[in-house]
Amino acid sequence: MKTNGNCPACEGKLSLWVALKAPTPFHIRCPHCRARLSIAMPWLWPFFILVLLIFAALAIASSVAWRKFGIRGLLTGLAGYLLVLLIAELVIGVAFFTFGKFTVKGAGKST
Repeated sequence: MKTNGNCPACEGKLSLWVALKAPTPFHIRCPHCRARLSIAMPWLWPFFILVLLIFAALAIASSVAWRKFGIRGLLTGLAGYLLVLLIAELVIGVAFFTFGKFTVKGAGKST
């Protein structure tokens, strides 16, 4: 399980925090050279679909809890949703550094 890597453009160290603070996994930037990075993983899309299905199930469960238990059920469901969101962010970041490979986005293009 890896939580860091190197930028393919400048060889600067990339930490788990870089992946966590990116707005999406497709908008990662090197903090040293500001290069736009993309992630290459053989099973990236099935992984994202699984995460999406988990969050859809949690949203449905929160809705059911709201109807059955009122505001207390809604707040409990939202707290669980936030907890799973935090755990999912950490798992996705660790999966990127462990199984993925960072490449510079648009390296063949001239700017």
